[in-house]
Amino acid sequence: MRREVGLFYPAAGKPGGRIIPSGLSKKASPIKRGWDEMSLVAWSEDLTIGVAAVDADHRKLFSLVNYLYDSMIAGKETPVIDEFIDSLIIYTKQHFEREESLFEETSYPDRLAHRQEHDALIAQITEAHKRYKSDASATQLLEMIGFLNKWMIEHIRKSDKKYAPHLKERGIS
Repeated sequence: MRREVGLFYPAAGKPGGRIIPSGLSKKASPIKRGWDEMSLVAWSEDLTIGVAAVDADHRKLFSLVNYLYDSMIAGKETPVIDEFIDSLIIYTKQHFEREESLFEETSYPDRLAHRQEHDALIAQITEAHKRYKSDASATQLLEMIGFLNKWMIEHIRKSDKKYAPHLKERGIS
């Protein structure tokens, strides 16, 4: 008997391991998109802030979250996904350090508030990762992916776009 978790269920005999989308054959191509309107992180040009290095980082973060989703769909084992989440957190921290360095370099007036947003995300994603480690379920992973999707889009639109003019006025684009 399988226990459905939204659109996914754990594969038989693999508790906490392989995840298979419900409604698809086990032989179906796991990376194929279009079978589901799941909240994949979709980059769009309206998320561009006009600072090349930051935009490149943002695109990479979107790709990493999509890769995390694709790994789950492909049935990657829990240790592989766990290691990838570690890598995603590390890259996110590096991105935040790059942004914060630009804030210091240009004396961005809202740098402390922006840094607090970064710190809050790292705390939240670290906590979500701990929950995943203790209950490696599709539900935990989907909640994390959904949270990251929403957070990234809102943060870029509300906070990052706010600092872009400041950087551009100081010759950083």
